[in-house]
Amino acid sequence: MNRDQPSRLIDEPEPCFIRMKLIRNGPSVGARIFRRLGMLAGEINGQAADIYQIWHAGKFIDEVAFNILMTPPLLNPWIPVHVTDAGLAERVREAEEADYWWRP
Repeated sequence: MNRDQPSRLIDEPEPCFIRMKLIRNGPSVGARIFRRLGMLAGEINGQAADIYQIWHAGKFIDEVAFNILMTPPLLNPWIPVHVTDAGLAERVREAEEADYWWRP
């Protein structure tokens, strides 16, 4: 739990930018609540969304961080990202083999 954020009233959303994850171990996506024609509207990853889903999730960020999250290429937010994916495992194996062959 991040205690550095200011507390928010759960039933009174307000315009803001939020970083959130749609699934566990997924990449972070940008979300925002904004005013459109005098009413609050919300977007997650550029698609319309419920403002309460955005308001209750994630961490407040500033507009600069939001713009960075929204720059292409956007990762698929519905696919988990694991540190132990094949590419990393392959590099570790290569480093271990190189270490093995160069030992005296």
